[in-house]
Amino acid sequence: MQENKQVDLSWLVVRPITDRERQPWYQLMKEHHYLGFKHLVGESIRYVALLDDSWVGLLGFCSGTFTSAPRDQWIGWSIPQRLQRLKYIVNNSRYPNKNKIQTFRNKAA
Repeated sequence: MQENKQVDLSWLVVRPITDRERQPWYQLMKEHHYLGFKHLVGESIRYVALLDDSWVGLLGFCSGTFTSAPRDQWIGWSIPQRLQRLKYIVNNSRYPNKNKIQTFRNKAA
């Protein structure tokens, strides 16, 4: 196994995409995420991670699902509490990393 060289991530920038970047974001998400991609559901925001002005990662967040038994049990909230607080829940929908960043140690997949 090849040892990963250290990479200076102080230049890593993560920011919301612009309107002009929406189509490339969708295309790259479709190509690089192992489940593919169709769309984000509900309220959503899309981010791009850049290193040296190159896109190295994509992130997509959307509204939390209305019900999720494991989540609801772990949080321990009642139905009225869930209805009141669901607006504070965010779902990390997709986050593929392009090949350049996949060589980094301890990266997300």
